[in-house]
Amino acid sequence: QLVNLEQLTTSGLLFSVDAELFQREIAQSQGLRILLETSALAGAVGKSLEEMKAHFSQYTFNFLYSSKKDDSVYCSLTDFSVHSSFDFFKNKKAYLFIPYSKIECKKDLHVKNITNFMDYTKSLVRDLYKDPFKKRSA
Repeated sequence: QLVNLEQLTTSGLLFSVDAELFQREIAQSQGLRILLETSALAGAVGKSLEEMKAHFSQYTFNFLYSSKKDDSVYCSLTDFSVHSSFDFFKNKKAYLFIPYSKIECKKDLHVKNITNFMDYTKSLVRDLYKDPFKKRSA
């Protein structure tokens, strides 16, 4: 596994990669092809937080990785925002952020699954924190 998915955000994906690998190989290329499976996220939409916890517990640690070529998404290197972190005692990483609008894939479903999941969890968490404030103000 050369590229790690670090975070899903409401606007895009954050990946990390070893800084030396990035400089040596990735920075020289036109883009990245990433194998991404998003059906687990689609299956979580509509569930409560407890149900979501149980839903995700059935998947392995790297549940968004796919081994199917049909699940590949392409990201042009010029569309990434690249930042590096050098903690010489721990790691040297390059962080790559790409907005959802810049991800190219045969199945637009991947991006829709992620954005639907992000929108749903955002509203779920917002509602969770709203309830205690409503009870206090009553």
